[in-house]
Amino acid sequence: MTMSIFSEKRRRIPFHSYNHCRDAYRNVATLPPVLPHLPDELVEHIFSFLPVKYARELGVVAKRFRKTWVLSRNLCFELIFVRDDELSRFITFVDRIIKSHSGPKIDSLRLNFDPFEREGLICEWLKVAIEKGVEELDLDFFTDVPFQLPLELIDVESLKTLKLTFCQVSYPPKLSGLTRLSTIVLRRMYVNSRLIDALFSTCFLLGALDLINCIGIERLKVFALEQKGFRTLKVVSCKDIVEIEIDSPSLRAFQYYGGVCFFKFTDICNLKDVILYATPSRGFAPPLMLRKLVDHLSHIYVLTISATVLEALSPRIVDGTLHELQYCFQNLKELQFYMEGASFCSVYDTVTFVHHCPRLENLFIDISEYRFQGKHFWELHQRLNFQLFRPSLPSLKYVKLTGYKFDSYELKLARFFMAEAVNLEKLVLVTAKGIRHRSFRAEIQAHRLFLRHWQASEIARIEFFECLKDMISPRPQHSIHPKLWH
Repeated sequence: MTMSIFSEKRRRIPFHSYNHCRDAYRNVATLPPVLPHLPDELVEHIFSFLPVKYARELGVVAKRFRKTWVLSRNLCFELIFVRDDELSRFITFVDRIIKSHSGPKIDSLRLNFDPFEREGLICEWLKVAIEKGVEELDLDFFTDVPFQLPLELIDVESLKTLKLTFCQVSYPPKLSGLTRLSTIVLRRMYVNSRLIDALFSTCFLLGALDLINCIGIERLKVFALEQKGFRTLKVVSCKDIVEIEIDSPSLRAFQYYGGVCFFKFTDICNLKDVILYATPSRGFAPPLMLRKLVDHLSHIYVLTISATVLEALSPRIVDGTLHELQYCFQNLKELQFYMEGASFCSVYDTVTFVHHCPRLENLFIDISEYRFQGKHFWELHQRLNFQLFRPSLPSLKYVKLTGYKFDSYELKLARFFMAEAVNLEKLVLVTAKGIRHRSFRAEIQAHRLFLRHWQASEIARIEFFECLKDMISPRPQHSIHPKLWH
């Protein structure tokens, strides 16, 4: 439920439920004239699920529902990039809405604005929400210093979802409330091991933990043996982390974006879905740390990796001979590469990784910000190996290259999959930004004919799409770039 005031210069799309709320309002507005025959209590209950903004508009349209807005269960207040006088009017409005709320329940409360010099008022609003059994609390603040949030305002039994941005909380060794908490998202906060330990020793219904741009914690230990429903762990740009240790038999999805660190897994037998976007590191060599990680992930089904991970697992020269590492993703069905940031990845490195995924069905390679190069290492050690490489890819059915620039090495990569994937159904080439197909018709035709010549699958199709017109080709399960998690 949303009430937003924006500046004329810039507008921000409200949080994810806005569209659902808007559609719900439109549906209510177009209902047949049955409302007059319903009891007022039932109509008010229905309208209590509308956003405050739309509930107020209904009051303008029909006097019968003039006070419906005071029953709204879901309250969302956003104010960004505004003048001081607009902020004052906004705060006055929010204060009146919350303190006039007469419904028995507030399901969710979202606050997104600069809280400077309004800490006391915000605490009053939170107390009202707590008294009415708030289940979802989203405090998204932006200011010069973190918002000082009293522990008693979040350590409450009714909360199921807690999202905090740029808040500072003093955590005790053990929490007394939060026994129903299932989702917690901490963004731009100071986090220490005491907090993590307190969460997993108290929140036995916890299902998801997100740490985004947090500082303070160096060794993240997630011991979720008692949390039978713990499914998702996301760690994004937590620059102080040097080690992540996970012991969670129920964990299904692990998503990581950040520098190379040491990973230690004890029991992750149900892990199926992994995003490992390690960024390039300076000052030490990370390959060994990443190679040890692979053995623990051999059973997963969906994987997205960055070029840093691919480079760490690439074939190496041993005693003058090129050797592949011994690993196998035996259950992997979908694989996605992000090649940006690569230093020396070649087409041979790419296909050897795919070779270690015997059941792979869908492959996505994003080369938008990378260009394969024929450097000395390729010419001396990889070119001949690549030409003689004949892997078995019986399960591969779909390959998509995004950022195709009609480069000769990109063509080699596309040709490889056309020639070796005997059951391939479709090869999709999405051209790089700025390439208009009407200006590259000759190149498209030439590449299509060349690839057809190497086709091993009788049913394989080749499709070209412009970057901004690729609306119908299949997307990977991990369709959001990890850089956008921030």
